[in-house]
Amino acid sequence: MIIGIGFDLVSTDRIQRAVSDHGAFFSNRILTEAERRDIAESADPIEDFAIRFAAKEACLKALGTGWQHDVAFKDVEVRGSAGKLSIQLDGGAAARSRELAVRSISLSTTRKGAAVAAYVMLEG
Repeated sequence: MIIGIGFDLVSTDRIQRAVSDHGAFFSNRILTEAERRDIAESADPIEDFAIRFAAKEACLKALGTGWQHDVAFKDVEVRGSAGKLSIQLDGGAAARSRELAVRSISLSTTRKGAAVAAYVMLEG
C-alpha cells in the first residue's frame, strides 16, 4: 500500500548560489558527512548536491513533514551514486517513518539541463 509520495524539482543554479553564498554552513546543514564525501569525489558536485537536495525534499514531502516537526535534512541520507541511489532515514524522519509503518522507500531521480528532479514513494 502506498503511504506517501513526494516530488521535488531543483535548479542546479540555485544550489550553486547557495554554496557560493553560504559555503560549508549550507552543505553542513543539508548533507551528512558521508554525502559530503560522495559529492567531493563527484565529477559534477553541484549536480550531485542538487539531486540529493531534491531527494531529501521529496522524501520529507512523502513523510508529510517538510523540514519541521523534529525532522531535519540530515535525517534523510541519500546513499550511492548516479543511477543507484537509495534513502536511509535517521532521527525524526525515521521516527515518522515508523509511525506511518513504512516498509520500503523508492527513489527515482532525473537530470535535464540545469534542473534535477526526485520522486519518492513510501510503501507500507
